[in-house]
Amino acid sequence: MMEFCPKCGTEKGPFIKGFCIKCFLEDNKLIDIDKKFHIGKCKRCGKILVSGRWVKDDADNLAKFLMSKIKWHSLAKKSLDIEIVREAKGAKLYLNVSGEIEGEPITATYESFIEYRFQYCDACLKISSAYHEAVIQIRFQDKSKEKKVLFLVKEILASKLREDALAEIVKTIRRKNGLDLLIGSKKAAKLVVSELKKKYKASVKVSPSLIGITKDGKNKIRYTYSVRIP
Repeated sequence: MMEFCPKCGTEKGPFIKGFCIKCFLEDNKLIDIDKKFHIGKCKRCGKILVSGRWVKDDADNLAKFLMSKIKWHSLAKKSLDIEIVREAKGAKLYLNVSGEIEGEPITATYESFIEYRFQYCDACLKISSAYHEAVIQIRFQDKSKEKKVLFLVKEILASKLREDALAEIVKTIRRKNGLDLLIGSKKAAKLVVSELKKKYKASVKVSPSLIGITKDGKNKIRYTYSVRIP
């Protein structure tokens, strides 16, 4: 007896659960995925908030986010390819799903949209409010070195920014014989001072000062580095 699809009447297979693939997909999904999601996006640095963490807004992190939101149906040898189309307020997503049901290959494409909710990430909120954990007071015997030194400081901080979101100059104060640099991160500031000491044989003095108490009762310390460059 010739098999046919009870919905459209076609005799052309393959058939899944008695229906042709086209009719099967009209009534059955390979995955469940919401049509729209909202993700926090920092309007300063561009990072996105995924699972409580601020991470780079790239294809890998968006894919990880989506994978946690997908509910798979009975599908063997399943695979997923995600196409991301960037838009001003978010990203349109095409989810190309493939696999097998009852030994027959099947594919389908689903659409979703990630809409950004613009805000500040924790680090950028601190930076924008002039939060700083260290001050580097650079004084020059030869003021002509100032431009090169400032360029080096910015280079060092830029190299650490990916792993330390506070590795930035919050404020630059120009003094008669040098610069005061307010640095968001004490770790980054310590690295800068170490490099200046090494490169310019600078003399360094450090003065810690108590600026408050953390929620868990620990002292909040700000470090002031006095760096003299001959």
